[in-house]
Amino acid sequence: MSTEDERTKLYNEVWSEPVTTVAKRYGISDNGLRKRCINLQIPLPPLGYWAKVKAGAKVSKPELPVVKAKEESIVLRNTKHEHEMEFIDISAQPTEELKKLDGLDVFTPRSREAFEKWCGKIHVPKKVDPFHHLIIEYQKEIEYRKVRNREHQFRDMFQFGDVAFFPKVQYRPDHMVLPIKVSDRQSNRACRIVDALIKAVEELGGKVKVESPHYNQREAADCASINLFKNSFSFQVKEAMAKRRAVIADMPSENMVHEFRPMYERVFTGKLEIEFKQISDYWEKDKMERVLALADFAEASLEEQLGEVFKWMVKTAQEAKIAWVIQNREEEIRERERERQRAIEEERQKELQTIQAMEKRQKQLVENIEQQMAGWFKAQKLRKYADEIEAYAKQVVDLEAKKSLDRYVQLVRRKAEKNDPIAEIVQEIKAIGVKTEFP
Repeated sequence: MSTEDERTKLYNEVWSEPVTTVAKRYGISDNGLRKRCINLQIPLPPLGYWAKVKAGAKVSKPELPVVKAKEESIVLRNTKHEHEMEFIDISAQPTEELKKLDGLDVFTPRSREAFEKWCGKIHVPKKVDPFHHLIIEYQKEIEYRKVRNREHQFRDMFQFGDVAFFPKVQYRPDHMVLPIKVSDRQSNRACRIVDALIKAVEELGGKVKVESPHYNQREAADCASINLFKNSFSFQVKEAMAKRRAVIADMPSENMVHEFRPMYERVFTGKLEIEFKQISDYWEKDKMERVLALADFAEASLEEQLGEVFKWMVKTAQEAKIAWVIQNREEEIRERERERQRAIEEERQKELQTIQAMEKRQKQLVENIEQQMAGWFKAQKLRKYADEIEAYAKQVVDLEAKKSLDRYVQLVRRKAEKNDPIAEIVQEIKAIGVKTEFP
């Protein structure tokens, strides 16, 4: 059933019968049905509507409104262009259609075209002035670390021991900055790339934060995250390393190792790499980690691939949103099924309790047979006794005595009715629906 067909069906039902009645038919709570109607933009009868209908009052019924698109939008702004990008309303799409959607399919056609053009125009300038404040903080921290590491070659001993000397630079632990691990030669280039990345994220309405998931460590590693479309991504820029055979003649004698195998050293290659990872929430830890890794290669430099980064992040974020909508719908279906099963179980328990109560009453009826039999014979004796007294009273001449005997006969007959178990037996058998066969 399509969403529009479901809307029409539910609209007709909730305006024909109370919500509680319709909800029972579907095996869900009335609150669950109300939420579904609100989600499908179906108007519900106001408070007191059914009382007015019952009283015969004239009440109005609104038309089923056309579904209003719940499009989200973001505005791309820079010095060259401004464009509002819109997304389709995925809440109105059937689940089977949602499962087929690509993350970028959530854009309206016009907006997707504009977004792809925007991605193609992301530019890393040859010179940046000024850098983003996160880049400036990174550069200052790196300069401090270089000087500090020269002055405090045994900084761990200095921090924890009793070594007494007066350094030119005060020692302090590292401050967390952007995760850029490159050589001095590639530092400016890496900063320009990350600067363009940060500014493009902010243009999309996102934010880059320097933060670490490791709260308890003394010196946290450099770490940063991108928050975009309610999703988080970590990233790291590094320079590829390669092994190079060491020249033994240039090595200090104390560092030489007398082995027959060749000696190697790791050196920077000048090729930059950048890696992005989707940060899952704590309830999504079992979900497969999504990673995008880009690097310099002959056909395209890292600067030319930044547009692909944003396509991947937006695609990943929107697919996560689609998955969340599907998961909610499936959970709603499961909840409806659980409510239906609970209702079935409650009904079964009620039937079981009714059967048990009937069986108990039937057992008591059987156990009381001797008592009922005694009551029956006692009633018959009392009636016979009353008949004989009544016959005798007819022969009495004294009117006062005759009236007294008549009253006495009434008392005897009343007691006979009280002891007669027949009326009680018939009523009890009708109530319990006892079978022909007794246990």
